[in-house]
Amino acid sequence: MKKLLLIFAITLLFTNVFAGGAKITSGNKDVLKETVSAVLEFDYANAKWEKKESYKDKFGEKYDENVKLSVDAFKNAFNNISKGLKLTDDADSKYKMVFIVENIEQHQGGGMWGRMYRAITGQINVVDLSTQNVVLNVIGDRIDGNGDYTVPGRIDKS
Repeated sequence: MKKLLLIFAITLLFTNVFAGGAKITSGNKDVLKETVSAVLEFDYANAKWEKKESYKDKFGEKYDENVKLSVDAFKNAFNNISKGLKLTDDADSKYKMVFIVENIEQHQGGGMWGRMYRAITGQINVVDLSTQNVVLNVIGDRIDGNGDYTVPGRIDKS
């Protein structure tokens, strides 16, 4: 899960958003260039595994571990790439970035021994904490993460 969200975030916000793989539905992507901080929050409350069962039910005992891996990877990768906005745990941040995970799917890459990939559908809202207004909303439908041969590797890369 860590890699799933990491790749989604990086790909969504810095590659696909600007290349057309995701869609800004409101706001301005320039908020990502501001030299300020944002508290990161993930919402898996309604997340599904392959549009069927609850993500939490699917992974049972591994659910909390997967979520923690995802959050940590997303935050680290985002902060390493972003020249402006930084994700933090600081309650005094200017923004809150809420990542709403709607669906996670897995599929095999090309070839007989192709790596497995995970794709995520969801949205990211950046909320100005002083006004509680959403200043940026980005949606992504089946954004692919990087593939890997192991389950932890797939989680970490997607």
